[in-house]
Amino acid sequence: MESNITPDQIRSIFKLSFQDPTLGERKLEQRLGIGHTTIGKYKRLAKKLNYTAEYIMQMDDLSIIELFKLKSRKVDFIEPNWDEIRKYLQEKGHWGQMLPTIKSAWEYIYLKKLFPNYVTGDLPDGVMSERTFCRRYDEYLHSKGLDLLKHKANPNNNFGPGSVVEIDTIGDRLKYLDADNNEHEAVIFTAVLKYSRLLYAEAMPSGTGICWAGAIINALYSFGGVPEVLRCDNDSALVIHGNKSKRTKLRASIEFTINEFGLITDLCPPRRPEYKGSNERANGFALKHFFEGTSYGKEIHADNLDALNELIKKETLRINSLPRNHGQLSSIEVFNSFEKNALKALPLIRPDVRYISYAVVHKDGYVNYQRNYYYAGKDNVGKTILIENMRGKQIVLRHEKTLRSIVEYELDRNCIPPGNHHKADKFKTESEKVTSRTKEWFISEFSKIEKATDNIQQLINWVFEITSRSNQVGTKICNSIYKLCTDNLNDLDCLELACKAVLERKHKVDIVVQLSCSFDMFRKLKNEKSKLYTALVQSALGVDTKAQDQTQDKADISTSDSEDSVRGEEYYDDLFKSI
Repeated sequence: MESNITPDQIRSIFKLSFQDPTLGERKLEQRLGIGHTTIGKYKRLAKKLNYTAEYIMQMDDLSIIELFKLKSRKVDFIEPNWDEIRKYLQEKGHWGQMLPTIKSAWEYIYLKKLFPNYVTGDLPDGVMSERTFCRRYDEYLHSKGLDLLKHKANPNNNFGPGSVVEIDTIGDRLKYLDADNNEHEAVIFTAVLKYSRLLYAEAMPSGTGICWAGAIINALYSFGGVPEVLRCDNDSALVIHGNKSKRTKLRASIEFTINEFGLITDLCPPRRPEYKGSNERANGFALKHFFEGTSYGKEIHADNLDALNELIKKETLRINSLPRNHGQLSSIEVFNSFEKNALKALPLIRPDVRYISYAVVHKDGYVNYQRNYYYAGKDNVGKTILIENMRGKQIVLRHEKTLRSIVEYELDRNCIPPGNHHKADKFKTESEKVTSRTKEWFISEFSKIEKATDNIQQLINWVFEITSRSNQVGTKICNSIYKLCTDNLNDLDCLELACKAVLERKHKVDIVVQLSCSFDMFRKLKNEKSKLYTALVQSALGVDTKAQDQTQDKADISTSDSEDSVRGEEYYDDLFKSI
């Protein structure tokens, strides 16, 4: 006597056997969901009685029940409202959102509601046992095409609608060819909603935390809502592994992205196969069916990563729409019917990926970022702080807990080891401020002077240009220029001429010595009121000298037969030409 077989199922066994005689009992089991031993029993009985498949297909229900001795025991039990049972088993529990067990449904919904007087002992007539209740519930789900909603043997893996999304990467790197047949590789990110098994997939250029964060945002917006828990593996791209003294935690860019959506994080515990296997089982289904059609051939062709993602988007839609075996609903049908409305609303403004990382402040008060060093202050030595990259131009050092800004720096793109050390003005002593002046600071200071300083500014630009590999050298030279200026404000025109002379020669050796010698020479010419100096100032600096000293003695400015006078002008003229 078989309690699970109906006359229609008997007909389907012989119908498929008639249409394809090569189908064995195992193949029929896969198609019909009936045990292969049961199928073999009915086929042997029909052969023994000499009944053909065509004849059995034409028999009515009563004849089939009588022939194969079918008898249903369903009438022997009091049936519950199975829709009510399903809704109860879909109600999410406490943290982790695990569903109630079928045992609790049998006790609290079936027994206590339909048999309130039953307490303990043998079950009354017409009452299903727990095992029968489980079997009947699975039959109900199968008849509705909802085999996806069957409870797992491990209650830790039973989650309600909108409860959990699992993220992972599948397989090895995916290889694809561009239009020029150049081979490229991509990492395939997947996100699977546990309840409906709805799949999202995306090709990432690499497996960095930043790429993961962007893919998580894309996945949640593809689902159209936010579940309550995000479960992920302990991948090094996602987490910073701890030890006995420090806990394992998500990388900062991932954590801040998840916090934008109000998600709770559940890291798969290591050495726990029931979690690990659950997190990868849906990926196995995707890996099996991705690009299985012959239209793509053995090689995947895409011009770039965006084109590859368009192909993956189509493949994902096809996989989500695949009907399950035995007429079961597809993942997308289960999602639209039972899970879509259970998801929380998305943020009004789509979050951006934040380029944030953790760093520990060294004993000297500096943190390392992209091979350069930035000062965070002695108060933070030994502490973990956050470094936020602001669009590749600035970085902000923040306290880990309060997120309050410590200091901001311009991002140094010079990554040649051992790296440059940067210290903000707020942390510098007076002597450090002098030795860390920038080109912009010097230009700004000389721009404030009312007199002409064009040659001085040009010399500063040239000095920082030739000392670009070591700004400290450029700062040292320009500090000497600045000191000459501040100590000799009345002789600024002499400094201008000296800078012009250095620029004309552009000898990179002993620039400070060259400048000092030239400055002393021009100041001496100025003090002697030489005609040469007057001509130089008038031609080089554009200074009006007509009004200078109209009462000068004629003997001083006239040509003299004295050999010393002529020899002196020629000496200074030759000296200037030699500069």
